[in-house]
Order: sequence, then C-alpha cells, then structure tokens
Amino acid sequence: QCDLKETWKAVLMNQFHDILAGCSIPEVYDNALAQIGGSRSQAYEAENHALQRISFHIGIPLAPGTTPLVVFNPHPWPVTAEICHESGSWGNPGLPLENCEVVDSQGRILPCQYIRTIAQLDERRRVVFQAEIPAMGWDTFHMRKSDAAAAAPVPQAGGNVLENDTLRVAFDAQTGR
Repeated sequence: QCDLKETWKAVLMNQFHDILAGCSIPEVYDNALAQIGGSRSQAYEAENHALQRISFHIGIPLAPGTTPLVVFNPHPWPVTAEICHESGSWGNPGLPLENCEVVDSQGRILPCQYIRTIAQLDERRRVVFQAEIPAMGWDTFHMRKSDAAAAAPVPQAGGNVLENDTLRVAFDAQTGR
C-alpha cells in the first residue's frame, strides 16, 4: 500500500511557480521529473490494487476454454470504447492463436479482430473489440476460440480502384486524390 497523501504532496510541490514558469536551475527539473515519475508510479500501483480488490469480488462465471476479462469505467457516464487486450507468454498463448471471438456478459458475440502486438512474441495475441461499459462500473467478457473460420474479404484492385465488400476507394490518376 502506498501513501497517496505523500504522493499528492510531491505532485503539489512540483506545481511551484518557479518550476512551472521555467525559471529554476536545471537540477530542480531533474528532481521534479523524478518526483513526478515516482508519484505517477505510486498512483498506478494504487489504482491496480484497487481494481484487483474489486475484481476479486466480481462473480465471473467459470467458462472452460475461455479467457475472462473485466473492463472498468471510472466515468460517471456510460462509455462505448474500443478495448485492446494483449496476452500470452512463452509457451502460453493466453488468447486462441486463431479465430478468437469475444462474448459479453449478456452472451452476445461481439465483432473482434487481432491486431499487431506490442511485444513481438509468437505466443502473444492482441485483440480489439468495441464494448459498452456502464457508468462507474464494469463489464465482463470472455475470449474464446471461434469455430467459425475467419473469412476475410479479398480486396479487389484494378486501375485506380481498390475495394472490398465494405469500402471502395478510387484515386485520380492526375492528382493522386
């Protein structure tokens, strides 16, 4: 547990007028950077502990073959957002290696797709999906392997046109627009 009171004091100390105005000596800025970085790290740690404590009390139904995910919304209004989740490590893929699907707490299958991972390991997978999260609350999702084959549309290209079943783009040969 960290002392957020002391963390907050460090943040406020670095709101001092000489620091904000840029008229302190260079050593002050080195110190301020370290203090703000430490405060930020302690705030992230406190947030992580608080969210884990809440998560431990959420009744997530056991669903074999799935990876559960809890998404929080700290805002006092509902949020619809793209959720990115990355998992997997050496020898443990976490998410299915192919054809993942996301199921929300209502049992609906949400459209999702794999995107490039941040950590470039063969076992890592990063999935993105759109979710609606209630105000000041959370929702649970389960990621699992889909039995449906991923049938990606094949883009068609010819001349100055590129299109698939959703989008058609035509370029002007003279201007490139």
